[in-house]
Amino acid sequence: MKPGQYVFKIQELHNRLPDPFKFKPERWLGSEGQVLRRYQMAFGKGGRRCIGIELARAELYLATVALVRSFDMTLYETDEMGVAFVHDYQISTPDFGSKGVRIMAKEPESYTKRNT
Repeated sequence: MKPGQYVFKIQELHNRLPDPFKFKPERWLGSEGQVLRRYQMAFGKGGRRCIGIELARAELYLATVALVRSFDMTLYETDEMGVAFVHDYQISTPDFGSKGVRIMAKEPESYTKRNT
């Protein structure tokens, strides 16, 4: 990045992002996405980042809560050892073979009765 160049210009660079204004979410997936990730600065970086990032984060939490509350969920092939902290590498992590928390989600019975 050249001194004085706007952050927006990074996402505009045609040699890094072909068709930068075209909606192509697949460009961020796979090995190509790993390379491009360093250019993804939707909220900017550092002290000049967008103040809306915290609002966006709050919206993500609310959307997650709304999804979780919309379904009856039960654990699926998951026990306590699947999420227990076994290793400590500056951050605690579960066992290497852990598949994490897996759930089975169903529409609540009250929702099914209400819409039939």
